[in-house]
Amino acid sequence: MSDRKHESECEIMQLYLEIKENKITVQCQIMVSSDSFSFALGATLEVFHFKNNQTEVFPVVEPYEFQFRPPMKKYTLSKLEKGILSFEYYGILEGNLLFMQEEIYHFSLYNGWYPIGFDVMEEYELTVKCEEAYKLINGCFDSDARCWHYTTQNQSLVDCNIMLI
Repeated sequence: MSDRKHESECEIMQLYLEIKENKITVQCQIMVSSDSFSFALGATLEVFHFKNNQTEVFPVVEPYEFQFRPPMKKYTLSKLEKGILSFEYYGILEGNLLFMQEEIYHFSLYNGWYPIGFDVMEEYELTVKCEEAYKLINGCFDSDARCWHYTTQNQSLVDCNIMLI
């Protein structure tokens, strides 16, 4: 039995993260079964290409404040059909506990780098593409795809905590 708040609305969120120098690019896919969906991201991230089952949809965007996070934007999508909601975003991160240096990349919930709050589920599956010299802490390397995989399943604290060394 699960105690997930929105289990009936969403499945695991799939994130494909690419890191180049101090910028991130993310492709996100969410399975939705409700006619609306809301989430927040760091305000420095440019979000585009919202699609619901391959049909373009347009969010309502407003500034939002979360404790211990940088300035955020709340995205609300409505009139959705059951199926896949996808979008992309990119940019530079800001906020607490952020390290984007040649030797280490570290960012987490405190940087608002992934969809959080509101209708977002608490399980994430990540694929991380970066230079091969880096190692992802708590990740598994896929040598065929040349990328790292990370999951929040079975974690006591749910956070897409990226630490590449």
